[in-house]
Amino acid sequence: MSWLLLEEHHNFIPAWQLIHGIAKVNDIELTRAAHLLVRLNKQDPVDGCYPAPFYGYRKFDGYFLASDTEINLCIEALRKAILCNIVSVFDDGKIIDLSLEHGFEAQKGMDFFFRKQDVLKAINDKSIELGEVIPIPDCLLGAPKAPPSARQPSNKTKNSQAQFIKGLLTVMYGEDVAASPRRHIDGKRSQIRNDLEIKNLPCPSGVTVEKWLSEAD
Repeated sequence: MSWLLLEEHHNFIPAWQLIHGIAKVNDIELTRAAHLLVRLNKQDPVDGCYPAPFYGYRKFDGYFLASDTEINLCIEALRKAILCNIVSVFDDGKIIDLSLEHGFEAQKGMDFFFRKQDVLKAINDKSIELGEVIPIPDCLLGAPKAPPSARQPSNKTKNSQAQFIKGLLTVMYGEDVAASPRRHIDGKRSQIRNDLEIKNLPCPSGVTVEKWLSEAD
């Protein structure tokens, strides 16, 4: 084994490289790729964790988990990239804004990292949730394999879960809503979504709920 493996560079990927990889595999612009990365790495509303945590790097310490303050800086950098198509960088003691393309060329403005295994697992989990295979960016190919996801529930378990969800919807909102919940969930004024948001509870998309209910016999 090479001593250089102790640096762990093979286990981590710079944010710029990942964003570029997402852009390349989808044939889209960097700003759109940054948006998709944010969608993949949405913060859990319950425990506040991210599927792919943010990391920093110091020459002496190596890779380290970002603090809350540092995470906010990472989120702000992504926000600027998505909404304004710019990144902010230090230049001669001043902060200047560069276009996303110039920031990528200089490899500045996105000075954080992700662990490759975390990103791969997030992609795998999201693929299962959506029922579609999300293509893996080339920059992640050959990375250490993500730990296997928990064993998928049996069809019997899925059926029982779907029947329970449908039963709750029937009790709370009636048979018509339980039979076609999508239009009562999607949209800002949808009844089910509003009821959950009032209690600060997360709400899946109507498409996802209907997919769950399709498992019910």
